[in-house]
Amino acid sequence: MPETPPRQEQPTLDCSARQQARAALGGAASNSALVAAGVTQDIIAAALDGDLQPEVTAFGPIGSGSPGQTSSSFMVSGYKFLSHDGFSSTSSGQSSFKNPEFDEQNYGLTVGLRFDGSALFDASPRSVTFGVIGNYTHTEIDVGRVAGVPGPSESGEATVESWTAGGFGLVTDGTRYGLLTVTGTFGAPETSGKVLPLSAEFNNFALATSAVAGIIVPLGDSKLDLRGGVNYIHATSDDYVDSGGSRFTDGRMEEFSGSISARLFQTVQLEDAVLRPFVQGGLNHRFHYENELTVDGEDFSFDDADTSIFARAGIDFDIGSSTQAYLAVRGDASEDFRAIAAQVGLTFKLD
Repeated sequence: MPETPPRQEQPTLDCSARQQARAALGGAASNSALVAAGVTQDIIAAALDGDLQPEVTAFGPIGSGSPGQTSSSFMVSGYKFLSHDGFSSTSSGQSSFKNPEFDEQNYGLTVGLRFDGSALFDASPRSVTFGVIGNYTHTEIDVGRVAGVPGPSESGEATVESWTAGGFGLVTDGTRYGLLTVTGTFGAPETSGKVLPLSAEFNNFALATSAVAGIIVPLGDSKLDLRGGVNYIHATSDDYVDSGGSRFTDGRMEEFSGSISARLFQTVQLEDAVLRPFVQGGLNHRFHYENELTVDGEDFSFDDADTSIFARAGIDFDIGSSTQAYLAVRGDASEDFRAIAAQVGLTFKLD
């Protein structure tokens, strides 16, 4: 008769530790809606860096054509890794506590169409650009162990599939510019606990908008791009019940932030190509931030550092008369997190 395998003992947790473990995993998964929306905004801004100076940028000046005529398509793929020390949390049922650290990585693909809308406003060719985008992002999250809780080294993990659609408008005279983006994101997180062997599936939604303005200043053979902007993201999560019967409700995230940055770049004209190497540094600051979740009637809120800095470097280049590409790496850091991202993008002229 075969031997019965020994029963694996589950860790004995008090009520507060159970709630913290559930909230830590649920909060990190819900926060993915903010992350996915922010990633898409960054991608749009990066993809349009080469459009700020119509006389030297992708493929040179183009005729405005008929209103609505497609000028080019673009495709951007990227990878980002983030290591977070954990949110500072408070709950309605206990004092403040520190959530466990978590690691997050995401990768995805963005495709878009843009067209020269200058003729609609009797403006110079390539001075007004409109576009639409679609994005898919896959996110993986590993949440560390709640302090003082025995068992595995991780509380759990989550995977999130996110889809984003939106539009943008860019106005530039080659020296000054403004960029407005509006996007909507749908996400489908799946969580799996390790300390508590529980799982859940739910949906989240996010609306994001950003406005950026800047000026390009000549500096000898180089140019300095000085820009500032504001961002607003609002996200909600569906109410759901995990496999253990715990009810998660009122998931809500909201962020209003601003950023300033400087980008130094140079345009190098070659026989069959145009190169634009660049370096960029900047600061982001949140003026308002809410990240809330209710677990079995107990309210939790999550917070982290409001100010972060970033650095970015890369190169834009035109290949012949119909293709533009760029490569870039970016690092972000605050008191609570560090992130590194890599991006590669392609633009194809259609007309």
